Amino acid sequence: QKAQKDLEAYLESEKRFEEASVEAYLADLVGRLAPPIAAGGPEFRVLVIPELEQNAFALPGGTLVITLPLLVAFENEAQLA
Repeated sequence: QKAQKDLEAYLESEKRFEEASVEAYLADLVGRLAPPIAAGGPEFRVLVIPELEQNAFALPGGTLVITLPLLVAFENEAQLA
């Protein structure tokens, strides 16, 4: 709960990489990788943030966060998965 609130506060104070097609693609990829989980679990939400470092993390409740530098470092979908 606290982690989700902290993320929301961060997103309000910082610029988020807002490209709907990228986030939709990532959400679709997550849905294809984890269909049994998605069917009975939380709805996944994928956010891309423009931090300088390569990083990714997951929060309780189905929120996945990936930094833009890490996203562009992948050469193909298999690496991203």
